[in-house]
Amino acid sequence: APAASPAPGVNAGATGSPLESKTALEGQKRLFDTDSDAVNFEDGTMVYKGKTMSLGGSRFMRARFDRYLNTSVDTKALEQYKAIMTEIKRRLLANELRTKENFEEAFGLLFEAGKYEEDGAACVVIANHVFNSLRVREEFSDGRWAEAELGRRRKYEQDVVANRTAIARLNEIKEREDAARSNTGKGAKGGGALPKSNITAPDEAAFRALDLAETQAEIASTKIRQAVNATQAKLQFQAGIVNLLAQRRWEHASIACGFYRQIFRASAAKLETGQDLLKQFLPATETMDTVDSLEALAREAISDVNKGMDSVSNAYDRGTLVASLERLQETFFLGEHLLPVISFDVTRKLKIRDVYTRGREVQQLLDLKDYDEVEKLSGDLLSISSDFPARQILSGCAAAKRGSNMELFAAQTAFAQKKTEDVKTALTRATTLWPLNPAITKFTENILGMVDDTQKATLLFDELGKNGSKRQMFDRAAELGVALRHDAERADKLKKIMTEMQSLEFLLGQSQAAADQKNYYAAWEYLMEATKFDNSDVKLNKAIGDLAPQVAGYVQLLKQAELYEKDSDYSSALGSYLAAQDINPVSKVCNEGIKRSSQNLLDKLAAKKGRKSAANTPPVPAAVPVAPAPAAPAPAVTPAPESTETTATNP
Repeated sequence: APAASPAPGVNAGATGSPLESKTALEGQKRLFDTDSDAVNFEDGTMVYKGKTMSLGGSRFMRARFDRYLNTSVDTKALEQYKAIMTEIKRRLLANELRTKENFEEAFGLLFEAGKYEEDGAACVVIANHVFNSLRVREEFSDGRWAEAELGRRRKYEQDVVANRTAIARLNEIKEREDAARSNTGKGAKGGGALPKSNITAPDEAAFRALDLAETQAEIASTKIRQAVNATQAKLQFQAGIVNLLAQRRWEHASIACGFYRQIFRASAAKLETGQDLLKQFLPATETMDTVDSLEALAREAISDVNKGMDSVSNAYDRGTLVASLERLQETFFLGEHLLPVISFDVTRKLKIRDVYTRGREVQQLLDLKDYDEVEKLSGDLLSISSDFPARQILSGCAAAKRGSNMELFAAQTAFAQKKTEDVKTALTRATTLWPLNPAITKFTENILGMVDDTQKATLLFDELGKNGSKRQMFDRAAELGVALRHDAERADKLKKIMTEMQSLEFLLGQSQAAADQKNYYAAWEYLMEATKFDNSDVKLNKAIGDLAPQVAGYVQLLKQAELYEKDSDYSSALGSYLAAQDINPVSKVCNEGIKRSSQNLLDKLAAKKGRKSAANTPPVPAAVPVAPAPAAPAPAVTPAPESTETTATNP
């Protein structure tokens, strides 16, 4: 159904009658719009602990909640999943992580939890981050061993260079001393001091010096590679935690923080990535700067969800199902992936769904101003939920009815005074306030016999009908209604046209509201829905022309899809509808087109396959003996007269 108008009162039309009460929609706003302190459906946000969280579009949020209310729960599988998650969290506690086995067991349980549908494979994502971090840490340990080995080799090469040079100097000194002693023994004079040595390292020492430089470079490269890998693993892990928070998977985020704390040192707890995503998720809050702060937020959300579900159950037990519905909505949008929300009792959920569904129906009837049905449904809802705001709604209905009757009285007075224009004006206001007012029908029946231009109005109706001028009929509804009192056929046509034009006007208003919110695709779909009532309406075509430039590409894809469907090219039509759905994911037109094209394509393929199978069917054998099979169903065979053989039909 189209979204309700944001105006908090019943629409009084262009007349703006001051007799109309605004309490009807204000009374039901608590239940149907649910713009509480926590959830705002209009802009798709939720305020939690002073933090504004982005949840998505209004239709997307409503669709998720509707799906939740209509989803059953596999209790046995849920209990198994809950036990695994509890065991993972227990093994990650600080007092349990004294042994390596607990950490490894917790890591292995992640893959078991990831098999369950309720997990959404989030535990597998955590396991991948843990595995990657452990692999980097192992590579770091291998790198430390390689670094130590390179260090030993460097020391050896340093010793070789130093020893080679020292040995060379010692050998030269020894040779000079031997030469000096030899000269002294021969009686040479003036042995004196030895000349200064000018020793250079042997060639082998020079090569060892080059090896030493290469070893030093390898050590530096190893250190850099270790630092880069460790940093990359840390950033990937932090980004994974932030993504889990943005998905409101609080329990998984808490578990991921527990693994992160055990793998990385305290110096790595500072949050260095994911800041932009956190700002989108929490736009009204300063970004958190540590992994511990993210874990604190997750734990606080888990605690609040538990308290919220307790509040839902307590409100239900008191019979205040409206309050229970409001608390369930708030708790669902905070922690839809948490076990207390998923495991909520199905019987209670179905009863709350009944209140939610009937409440939406009351809202739609209020928009259509069918106050008799609103009063009936309000009484039914009050019998189900003691806190349903029936008094406010009934008060608003009574005020609208009273206003319609007073406008009708003004029309009767003006008719007595022969003020035709005033009659039409007052009668239009009465019809606008309460279109189904039975007194309006009675009044028109009483004055029809006194109208002088009945024949003229009849001719006008026929002429307008021939020209398809529904807008003019709508504008002159009061005049034509008086003229057609005894013409049942024309009266029915006028009634149908009035109903169609009211729906068209309603859709035009919805389109304008969507366009004001920059939701041009939703506005276009409202206009396309309105064309079903009158595609030649001037006001409607003007709105279409004004909006067309904003949705040109989207409309082109829809037109292509329609042409493909007309040509029975269902695969191309399906592709065009899917492309249009990428532009407007919540499009009702695209969803219906995809279903229709898919079904037609399947039917076409099935028919083609059937023809092909019939063409390839082998000829039927003349007579095939068939063994009796008492336990099996009777085969499709034709027994031959006076014979034990049967003729089998070709399957």
